[in-house]
Amino acid sequence: MTFSNLGTLKRRTLVRSLGEGFRRRVGTMDIIIPVAGKDSPCLEQVIRAARKYLRHHVGGIYLVYRELPKGAWTKSRDVILLDERDVGPVSKSSIAYRPRGVDRSGWLYQQLIKLSCDQICRSEYVLALDSDTVFTRPQRLIKNGKVVLNVSDERYEPYYRMIERLLPGTSIFPYSFVSHHMLFTKTHLRELKLCMEQGGKKWFEAILENIDREDMSGFSEYELYGNYMTTQHPRCVSVEHSLNQGFSASRIPLLWYLKLRHPLMKSASFHNR
Repeated sequence: MTFSNLGTLKRRTLVRSLGEGFRRRVGTMDIIIPVAGKDSPCLEQVIRAARKYLRHHVGGIYLVYRELPKGAWTKSRDVILLDERDVGPVSKSSIAYRPRGVDRSGWLYQQLIKLSCDQICRSEYVLALDSDTVFTRPQRLIKNGKVVLNVSDERYEPYYRMIERLLPGTSIFPYSFVSHHMLFTKTHLRELKLCMEQGGKKWFEAILENIDREDMSGFSEYELYGNYMTTQHPRCVSVEHSLNQGFSASRIPLLWYLKLRHPLMKSASFHNR
C-alpha cells in the first residue's frame, strides 16, 4: 500500500468527496453504537445524521446501552435496543482496569462490545460509531469494492505497543485509525480475532491480559482493526482522511453553526471533558 503525507491525503479526500451527496445509496450495513449515559444529549442527532448522510442502506441500528435511552426516536423500527450485560463478551465488573486509580473499565468494555459486533449484528458490514460523533457530510464507506478506512493525526504510541503484543509482526500504518467510527467486515473481524487466539486464549482475554494497566488509554479497537487490514488485506481497503473535528459537548446545540463554520469537515465529535 502506497502512502501519501497527511496533507496530501486530506486534499485528495476533499476532491473525492465532491458530489457524494448525489450518489444513490448502494449496499447495506448495520450500525452499532455503544451508549453511555453521558452521551445521551447528542445521540438522537448521531442517529439522524447517520441515516441522512450514509450513502448506503442501513439495516439495523443497534444501541448497546448501559442506561436505557429515552425518547420517541428509540421506537423507530430500525432501532434495536440491547442491554450491554446481554451482549458483552465478559461482564464489565470483571474488567480490572484502573490506571492511576481511575476506573476505565467502561471505556474498555465499549471497545470489546464493538469488536463483538459480528455476533450481534446481521449484515456482513457493520459500522461501529461512537455515540458522540455526528456525520456532517455525505459518507460513502465502500468504494469500488473496497472498505474506506478513515485516518487522522491522533497517533498514540501505547496503542501500537499493544498491537505488537497481540499481533506480533503487524506493520504499523503511518497515520492513526482513530476517527471515531470504523466499518468492520465480519469475515475479516472474525479472522482477526482468531489470530489473537493463537495462544489458546479467547480474543478478549488476550486484550485484557496484554493491556498496560498503568496507561489511561492502553488500547484502541480502531487501531487494531485498521492496522490488521492494511497489513493482511491491503487490497480490500482504501484510506482517506477522516476530516473530523472535535468540540466540547457544550457546543452540541450549535451544530448548525459548526457546520457552517467548518464546511469541509465530514464529522463532528462532542467530547465530555
